[in-house]
Amino acid sequence: MNVKLRVLSAGVLFFIGHAVSAQQVTDTTKVAEIEEVVLINTGYTQVKKERVSGAITSVKAEDIENTPGATVQQALVGKLSGVDISFGSGAPGSTNLRVDIRGTQTINGAVSPLYIVDGIPISASAFQLLDPNSFMSLDVVKDYGTAAQYGASGGGGIILITTKKGRNRSKALVTYTGQTGVSTRANDKVSLMDSRQWNTFRRNIGLGNPYTGTAYTNADIENLANRNTDWGRLVYQDGVFNQHNFEVSGGSDAFTYYTNLGYFNQEGIIRGSDQERITATVNLGIKASEKFSLNFNNSFTYGMRNNVSSEGAINLNNPAAVAYLAPPSDFPYLPNGTFNAGPGLLGGNFLQTLSTRVSETNQFRLVSGMNATYEFTKNIKAKQTVGIDFRNSNGETYTDPETYLGGITTPGNSGALSRSNSQVSSILSNTSVSYQNTFADRHDVNVTGLYEYYGKFIKSFGYTGYGLNNLFVNSPASILVSAGTLPALSGGYTKYHRLAFVGLVNYSFDDKYSFNASIRRESASDFGDNFKWGTFWGAGFAWQLNREEFMKPLTFINLLKPRVSYGEVGNPTDPETSSPYQTSKNFVTGSYNNITTLNPSNPGNPNFKWEVGKELSVGLDFGFLQNRISGSLDYYKRNTSELYLSKTLSGTTGFSSIDNFNAGEMENVGYEVQLNVDVIKNDNLRWSLFGNFAQNKNKVTSLGEVNEYELGTSIVRVGLPIGSHYMVGWAGVDASNGQGLYYDANGNITNVYLDSDATANWGSFKPEIIGGFGTEVAYKNFSLSANFRFKDKYYRFNNESYFLENPNFAQYNLSTNMLNMWTTPGQVTDVQSYLSPRQFSSKDIEDASFLRLQEARLNYRIPKSALGDFISSIDLFVIGNNLYTWTNWTGLDPDDSNNIAQYEYPFSRTITFGAKINF
Repeated sequence: MNVKLRVLSAGVLFFIGHAVSAQQVTDTTKVAEIEEVVLINTGYTQVKKERVSGAITSVKAEDIENTPGATVQQALVGKLSGVDISFGSGAPGSTNLRVDIRGTQTINGAVSPLYIVDGIPISASAFQLLDPNSFMSLDVVKDYGTAAQYGASGGGGIILITTKKGRNRSKALVTYTGQTGVSTRANDKVSLMDSRQWNTFRRNIGLGNPYTGTAYTNADIENLANRNTDWGRLVYQDGVFNQHNFEVSGGSDAFTYYTNLGYFNQEGIIRGSDQERITATVNLGIKASEKFSLNFNNSFTYGMRNNVSSEGAINLNNPAAVAYLAPPSDFPYLPNGTFNAGPGLLGGNFLQTLSTRVSETNQFRLVSGMNATYEFTKNIKAKQTVGIDFRNSNGETYTDPETYLGGITTPGNSGALSRSNSQVSSILSNTSVSYQNTFADRHDVNVTGLYEYYGKFIKSFGYTGYGLNNLFVNSPASILVSAGTLPALSGGYTKYHRLAFVGLVNYSFDDKYSFNASIRRESASDFGDNFKWGTFWGAGFAWQLNREEFMKPLTFINLLKPRVSYGEVGNPTDPETSSPYQTSKNFVTGSYNNITTLNPSNPGNPNFKWEVGKELSVGLDFGFLQNRISGSLDYYKRNTSELYLSKTLSGTTGFSSIDNFNAGEMENVGYEVQLNVDVIKNDNLRWSLFGNFAQNKNKVTSLGEVNEYELGTSIVRVGLPIGSHYMVGWAGVDASNGQGLYYDANGNITNVYLDSDATANWGSFKPEIIGGFGTEVAYKNFSLSANFRFKDKYYRFNNESYFLENPNFAQYNLSTNMLNMWTTPGQVTDVQSYLSPRQFSSKDIEDASFLRLQEARLNYRIPKSALGDFISSIDLFVIGNNLYTWTNWTGLDPDDSNNIAQYEYPFSRTITFGAKINF
C-alpha cells in the first residue's frame, strides 16, 4: 500500500508504533509517494510486515479500546483466526477463562499463552486487569517457528502487547473517554414449572405436600397455585457499569510521555457481585544523547471484587443454581419480614446468605519495566531490559453464625471467618547486543544475541476460623479456638528460576526474500536432573512474489507473499497452578505409635522435562485491487510429544503411580482464513466486510503404555480428539412401558443400562471450527458495525438438564419438559416414566454450536465546525454486546471454558453509551 505524504521543507518524518506518521512544521510545496512502513512485534525484535515469515495476527488499538467489559479477552473474541477464547464465568472480575491458540496442546499440562507487555512477561491473571484503552497494538504469535525464541514457554502461543507511547515534537494531546451502560440477563431456553405444575407433578409421582407432610388434596393444589415466587427476579438484577479514561500524551525532541488514568465500576447481574478497578499507565521516553536512550513503562492496577457463593458448581449455595432449582411455592420471607430460612428452604437460605455473607478479593498489581539502549556505532547497539510483575491479593470470607448456613458450618456450627494473603513476584533481566546493516542496498541483516534471567516467587498464607462469637462481627476476635474447633491454616512459598541464551537472525535480500531464525538454550529450576537444559529453535522464509519482474504486468496484485516456518518449542508447567518440585522426593507428616513421622509421598522424577511441540506452518498473505481485498491463508501440522501422563509403578517401589510422566503424543492439523474486503471506498461512503475461519483437527496419537483411559466424562483414547465424550448412548423411550432405552457397546437397543456400554460417539467439547465475521458502514460522520462469532462441531455435557429433568430431584423445581413424561402405553415422548431411573447418558450431551451477534456499534463524530478551537473532536457511540445467540443448546450458555454445564455465572447482554473527546 502506498500513501502520499508532503515532502516537508522544514519538518520531521517519524514513526509511531505500527504505522508511519508525519508532522508538518511549515508549508510544503511538493507531493511524493513513499511506502507505508508497518512494523510487526515478533517478540524480542520488530520486523517489517512484508518480511514476517510466521503466522502472526495483529489487532489495532481501535479494535479493542472502548469495548465494554473488564478484560481484554472480551474485546478479542471472534476477531483472531485460530484463537479460541472461552469464558467460564460472566462474574465481574472473574479470571476463569481459556485461550487456545491452534487447538489444545496437552492432556494434563497447564498450557496457556505467554503474555508479554512491553517486553515484560506477565501472568495470565495480571493480563486480566490491564486496561485495554492503554494498548497501542496486540500481536498474537501462532506459529512455533516464531514462538521458538521463547523456548519452553512458547507452546501455548505468544500474546504481545505494546502500550501507547508519547510523541516527539508534539504538544499535549488530551483525551477523555467515558461510558455508562447496563447489563441484563441474556435469554436462555430453560422453561420452569409454575407452582400448579410443580405440585401437580409431585402428586403424580407419589410425593406428598412438602408444607403439610401429608398427601396432596385438590384444595392443596389450588391454594399453592397462588404462590408463585419468581426466584430469578430475586437472584438477578440489571447491573449498571461506568468506565472513565483520561489520557495525556506528547513530548519534545528529547522527552516523550503518555499517561492514562482509568476507573471502572461494574455491578454484576447476580445480586451481591460487583467489581471496581482503578488503573494508571505512565510511559516515559528519554533521549539522553544521540547514542543513549531510556524508556520507562509502568502499569498500576487496584481492583476490588465481591464474589458470589459456590460459583460454577452444582451446589445449593450457588445463586445461579438457586434461580432454577428453588421451588416456586416457597415464600422468600416470613410474615414478620425475616428470611424464610431453614432445612430444605433453598431460596430463603440463599437470600439470607446473600444479605450477610462477605466474600471479597482485593488486589494490587504492578507491571513495570525499564529499558536502556546504547548505540556503540551506527550498526551496533546494546539494550538492557529489567522488569517486574507484582501482585498482592487479600481475600476475606465471612459466614454469619446466626444464619442457617452458619448453623450448619462444621466444625462448630457457628459460622466461619477466612482471611488470606498471597504475593506473586516475577523479575526479568534481559541483556542484548544487536548488529544491523545493509550491504549493496540489497542485503539487510539484523543479528541479536541476548541473555535472559526470569524468576517467579510465590508466597501465601491463610486461615479459617470456626465457632464464631457474633458479638465480634467479622473479626478474628470472634474465632473459638478449642480441641473441636481448631482453625485451618494454609500457605506456601515457591521459587522458580529460568536462564536462557538466545540468538536471533533476520535477513532480507533485495526486499523480496526474507529469512528469520532463532535458537534458544534454556534451563529451568523445575526441569529434572537429567534434563537441566533444553534447546529450542525455529526458522522461517517469506517471498514477496508480487515484487518479481514477471509479476509486474499483474497490476491488480499488490501483495502475494508465500511463507513457511518450522519450530520446536516446549509446553511448560506454571508454578502458580502446579508444583515446580515434581522432580523431588517429597514427604508428608504421619504418625506411628503416637510418634510423628515423615512419610514419602512422591517418588520424584529426575527425567521430568517440558512437553515438546514441533510445527510446520505454511501461509499466504495477499492483497488485490489496491489492497481492497486482503487477507491470509494458513495451514499447519503440529505434533506434541512427551505429554504428561500418570504412569503405574510396581508395588515394590512403595508407590502406585507417578504423575506427570513424559510419554504421550498428540497431533493438531488445521486451516485458517482471514479476509478483509473494502466493497465501497470513497470520501463520503465506506463499506467493508471482514471475517475469519479456522478448523483444527486434533487427535491423540500415543499414550505410552496404554491405549486409553477415562478422564471425567470423557475418554482419552489413541485416535480420538482430546475431550471426546464417553457415555452410554441414549435411544429414547419405550412407548409400551415408558422405560428408558440405551445403545449397548455393539449399537443394539436395550432397556438395560450398563456403564460398560459407554462409547465415544458423541463428539468433543473442544470445538473443531471457530471464527467470526462482520461488516462496517461509514457515511460521512456516521459509522455502523456488527461483529458475529461462531463455533461448530462443539458438544458439551448439560448437567443442568440432568437436575431439571429428573424426578429424583422433584424436591426442587423442574423443567416444563417433565410435563411430557411418559404416563400411558403407546405415548411417544423423550421423557421416560418416573419408575425408570434417569441415568447419565448421551441424552445430556448436546450440540453447543452457536452463532452469536457479539457486538454492534454506532458511532457519530460531531463536525469540527461545531466544536470551536478548544475541542478537536468528539465521538459519540452506542455499543451492544452479546445481543443474541442462535443455538440448539438448551442450557444457560453454550460457550464455556469447560466440558460440563453446571450453573456457571451467565454472561450478560450489555448496552453502552459513551463519548470520546480529544482536546
